[in-house]
Amino acid sequence: MKTLHKLETLLVLFSLGLMTAWANAEGKCGDNVSWKYRTSDKTLVLSGTGATSSGSQWSGTSYWADPLLAPTRWSDSIEYVIVENGITQLGNELFLGLRLAKKVSLPETLTAIGSNVFNGCSSMAEISIPASVKEIGSFAFYGCKSLKTLSLPEAVKNIEDGTFSDCGLEEFYVSASIEKIGSFAFMGCAHLTTITVEQGNANYDSREGCNAVIETATNTLLAGSLRTVIPATVENIGYGAFSSIGIVSIDIPSSVKKIEEYAFFDCNHLKSINLPESIEAIGDHAFSNCTDLSYFRVEWKTPLTLVRNTFYRTPLKTLVVPEGCVEAYKAADVWKDFEQIVTATGIKEGALIDSNNIDEIYNLNGVKVSTKSEPLAPGMYIVQGEKVLIK
Repeated sequence: MKTLHKLETLLVLFSLGLMTAWANAEGKCGDNVSWKYRTSDKTLVLSGTGATSSGSQWSGTSYWADPLLAPTRWSDSIEYVIVENGITQLGNELFLGLRLAKKVSLPETLTAIGSNVFNGCSSMAEISIPASVKEIGSFAFYGCKSLKTLSLPEAVKNIEDGTFSDCGLEEFYVSASIEKIGSFAFMGCAHLTTITVEQGNANYDSREGCNAVIETATNTLLAGSLRTVIPATVENIGYGAFSSIGIVSIDIPSSVKKIEEYAFFDCNHLKSINLPESIEAIGDHAFSNCTDLSYFRVEWKTPLTLVRNTFYRTPLKTLVVPEGCVEAYKAADVWKDFEQIVTATGIKEGALIDSNNIDEIYNLNGVKVSTKSEPLAPGMYIVQGEKVLIK
């Protein structure tokens, strides 16, 4: 009992020591900027004037010098961040990895947010960018999965590479003042359903309410969303335009001439796609890692030349080609890797069939398919003695 009592006493003293140490945690993060952590409300406060230093002062490190005594990392403690008036710039990676930070308050004196500043702040659901901000760096909000809405001040002219990648954004408004949108700006925004460009923007548009960002001068679709409908005036699907977006299907109009690199990379909910004859080139990894994409339909009579990694880590199951072209595709690099290459001639297309009321459904290998628990995946089947193409 004495031993247990001593242990309890030590634990209490140790806890009091932790509270005291954390309560007094403070330091410098810039020539004229200081920080202080308040244990009482788990708040990190930055105060001073001018720019902060770059590099996270807290993520992945501990206040305690001895790792055996460290109760937690800073990134597992801070829930609120307050940047006080007087601070003008947030250095690169300043709050990198503060995964429990729920709310960030920024001052009206702030003019610049560096690259990767809020990268990995996955709990951050609330932040307001003051009108004074003119610059936001690349990947600044990468991985902010709880961030559903965000407005940019008119003074911001550029959206840099990957600025909002892997965010929880559900809607985004591109103001008329935006002059540049970088690559992968909205990559991985799996819940992005609405994206609109304000009328009067000199460089971009969302013509016909397409829920996408189109570069006006080149008719290139740069950024798509879950509800994108590609207009018939679009000529190119841009670099990473739909990368990691959770689309299930998309119609590509016959106006499209090029699908650029990584255009549909990691679209792992995309199940089927039709590629019109108008397409003249498909870039590297355009359809890589589309794990559910099992049905392709193409309209070229002569197989389009592809690079080997166009479909990297994408299952190549059913390819439907024009009549009389099966052998050409079976001999063509990359295309020949599909499990089955067929024509649509004589095939009944059944995008919707009541598979629960049909007992005899087989794949082309003669194996009976069970469909009572889930719908048929896109592909070719034998249904009541007929070939049926499910799209």
